[in-house]
Amino acid sequence: MSKPVMAILHWDGNAEAALERYERAVAVWRETFGDQFSVPLHAIAGRSERGELVVVNVFPTNRDHLEFGRNMGDPLAAVDLPTPDVEHVSVRRLDWPESVDGEEAGAPTARGE
Repeated sequence: MSKPVMAILHWDGNAEAALERYERAVAVWRETFGDQFSVPLHAIAGRSERGELVVVNVFPTNRDHLEFGRNMGDPLAAVDLPTPDVEHVSVRRLDWPESVDGEEAGAPTARGE
């Protein structure tokens, strides 16, 4: 079974303007390729502390990630958005376990306990 893959994308410049253009590019990709390939399982976008746009996409498989990336060039060019800096990460965990050592995860504990 193939493991999920995360792609972290970075664009310099105005994060809000870049996000609008990226969303338009993804819409074009979906219209053109959405029936052939999987969209990301998770897509997170935000402004970094340096002011750049950062998008994190988690794909079901590396093949889905590669097909998305291979086919994003024209949609990005159509909205005048450059190719981003990309970091690829093999996903080891998509969520935290419900419990850790018999205790509910996320339950607050006092320091030193």
